[in-house]
Amino acid sequence: MQLYLFPDVQMGKKRRAGDQTMKHKAISVLILMSSLLPPLINAQQGEFPVLKGLYLGQKPPGLIPEIFMPGIVSTELNEHGAPTFSPDLLEMYWSPQYMEIGGGRIIFMSCVDSQWQSPRTASFSQEFKNQNPFLSLDGQRLFFKSFRPIDADVYRSGAFWVTERATEGWSIPKPLGTSVNSGSMGQQITESGNRNLYFAAERPGGKGLWDIYTVPFEHGSYAQAQNLGDAINTEFYESSPYIAPDESYLIFSSLSRPDSYGGSDLYISLRKSDGSWTTVSNMGGVINSKGHEEFPIGSPDEKYLFFFREGDIYWVDMRITEKLKSNDSVQNENP
Repeated sequence: MQLYLFPDVQMGKKRRAGDQTMKHKAISVLILMSSLLPPLINAQQGEFPVLKGLYLGQKPPGLIPEIFMPGIVSTELNEHGAPTFSPDLLEMYWSPQYMEIGGGRIIFMSCVDSQWQSPRTASFSQEFKNQNPFLSLDGQRLFFKSFRPIDADVYRSGAFWVTERATEGWSIPKPLGTSVNSGSMGQQITESGNRNLYFAAERPGGKGLWDIYTVPFEHGSYAQAQNLGDAINTEFYESSPYIAPDESYLIFSSLSRPDSYGGSDLYISLRKSDGSWTTVSNMGGVINSKGHEEFPIGSPDEKYLFFFREGDIYWVDMRITEKLKSNDSVQNENP
């Protein structure tokens, strides 16, 4: 798959774990990829393929994860988070991770007259490091992490911001309040259908290194953050949560748990009728590998789960969660 060079985005090279010597320019990546794999896109001429249909016209995956849109979404750049879609599935946002100073841009594609347009940089992501966008269920708010300054200060771990849909494009981003942006922040924030926020952070009084918190939306504003407690959080890292629209389940990443397949794995917990959470289950060997799985995001129609694995974006039929939801173990299930 030949790499498509976004025309309005400064390029960088994908960072591989443990490899500090890869410093060639982006054109080297293009030459290498062209020599190894059959071309899809003539990147030198800036041509973009004709893509029509839902999810960029890609054939939907089954119960085994597949790389999503190789060459355009999953590329030799280091994709940093899963894509997020508008409710009508006609817009998609994601964040390739670039190596230039301040790197990181939020990219989007839109479907116009039944055809997907080439990727562009989002209007609110022209400067500073920005990553991990998440569109609200109604498509009116887009949350993301940014390292831009707040009141002349800069969060060393970044902070969460929100931009609202305007008549044309998006409004000027605003940082979320201190109930969210406090301590060392995780990398992904998600919102439920009733506007409650879920994110990870390292804070005094937490259960471990990073914990998952929720900030309820009550009476038109955000309340105080609540730690999700012992059912979810441990002495290990819990991060990058995805909350179901109806808050019936939570999928998140955790590192170093005893049942890990290697790196960080994806886990799931169900919400009980009393509001508490069931015992966390590892999502098994079909989803998890010896590498790192992070940044889960469900599609608005709840048909597919997107997630990050070792530099690429994967997607899988959401039915993969049904066994877990019915308390059947998939711990030893493999493709």
